[in-house]
This record gives sequence, structure tokens and C-alpha cells, in this order.
Amino acid sequence: MTGRPKTFDMTSLLDTAVQLFWRQGYQGTSIRDVAKAANLTTGTLYNEFGGKDDLYAATLERYFLQVIKPRVDKILLADEPECLKDRTDKSGFVRIHFFLTSSVHKLPSSVAHQACLLINTTNELGSGNTPIHKVVDKANRYINHAVKTVLLNEKSSQGDVTPAKIKALLLQLNIFMTGLLITAKHIKDTKTLLPSVDAFVAQLKLSY
Repeated sequence: MTGRPKTFDMTSLLDTAVQLFWRQGYQGTSIRDVAKAANLTTGTLYNEFGGKDDLYAATLERYFLQVIKPRVDKILLADEPECLKDRTDKSGFVRIHFFLTSSVHKLPSSVAHQACLLINTTNELGSGNTPIHKVVDKANRYINHAVKTVLLNEKSSQGDVTPAKIKALLLQLNIFMTGLLITAKHIKDTKTLLPSVDAFVAQLKLSY
């Protein structure tokens, strides 16, 4: 509420909410759960956000800014990302390959097998025009823009790259990444997913 000083740390609250919603999902996490984990009252959260949907939208925004955007910036948009160091092949497809593999393999135990909060949200809540969906759409546009930038910087082996071709490749990548992350939630050894990533990126490069 305006005019009333906050008696809690918003950053800490949203970081707590990210972990809860990421692990338990939207339906499996209540306002009471978040309040208890953040050592706050439910009244404080209702006063600040009005309800669960607005809290969840703010949580997704925090997740995008703290988890997704830094990965996109460091891997897909950086002038020379870490994954290209000491490699003879510095193509954009190496970036895409690393972005995919690092999304599912050798993750910290605290977030392993949880997939992506954005994808989990879409799977759980479907499409729509709520504040929650608007954050998901914004994040997806950012990722797609980065991948598009990578592809446009690559020299095509099949002539001019049309907008329709880029759109088709982005759709293929989105479908594959969604399936990859969901599969990673339910598989014990994510190393077994790596050959599928190899094959997909090789096919993507070939079709480009």
C-alpha cells in the first residue's frame, strides 16, 4: 500500500517465493506458504500484492531478471561468452548448444530437475492475458530475440535467411527446449539427454 513504509525486504521475499513456486508450482503454493517461508504474515502479502496472482507475476519477473536474463546475456548475447573460449568453432550454434545443455545438465542440486519456471507456468496455467502471462510472454520474447540475433549473425549455407525461416527455426527450438526441460524433470541422469541435444543442434545447423 502506498504511504506505508515496508517492514520487509522485497528482494528477499521474492527470492523465497521463486524457490517455493519453482519447486511446488502455482497450484501447490499458497499465500500462506510464502508468508511462512518468508517469516511474514499473510496480511502483509495481501496488502502488498492484493492476491496470489500479482505475487506470482512479481515472482516470475524476479526469476526472469535473476535467472533467465543473465544466462541469455552471458551465453547468447555476449561478445565472447565463456563457452567459446579455447574453441576453434565459435559459431552461434555452439552458443545455442551450450544454452540447451547448461539448462538441464550439471545444475546445482537446489534447482536440478525443476525445469524452467516459465515453462512450468505455461504448462500449468496455459495461455492468457493476465499479468502472469504477460511476464512469461516478455521473457520468451527476450529469449527469442537473443536466439534470432545469434542466427542472423550466422552465414546461412542455403542462401538468404528469410523472416519465415527464422520464425520456423525459433518454433523448432522452443518445442525442443520445452520437451528437453520437461524430460529433465523426470530423468535421473541428465547426461543421457546430451546426445539428443547434439542431434538437434546438428539438424538445426544443417537446415540453416
